[in-house]
Amino acid sequence: MPKRTIAWLWRPGESKERRGTLSLEGGTATFRSDDGEQVRFGDVERARRQRGTPVLEIRYLREGKRRAAFLFFARPPERPDPEPVPSLFGVIGIRGMRRVGDMGRIRAANRRLKPLIEEWEEALRPRR
Repeated sequence: MPKRTIAWLWRPGESKERRGTLSLEGGTATFRSDDGEQVRFGDVERARRQRGTPVLEIRYLREGKRRAAFLFFARPPERPDPEPVPSLFGVIGIRGMRRVGDMGRIRAANRRLKPLIEEWEEALRPRR
């Protein structure tokens, strides 16, 4: 059984991810955000680690509707600015430099956190 873990939750349609704690409570995965929101992943249809990333994709049913959530086990990369940023550093530019830095950080986190993410994946995977 996986231990309580700090994670970031992002759901399609939301503009920002939320930091919080992921835990198993009575056999159900529960995410409690730092701002007080609670999400219970009841009927999990699929739990899958996104290959090469510290991200776990969860497909679940809630109130009779199919939903999706993505749990980041490392701080997610910053989203790109909606407005263009002038390049001060030649070809790559500021945004490109940020992306390269984020990619390195995410890859390192993936290597370090892979066993933990796989443990959560196994705990959440539906039993058939």
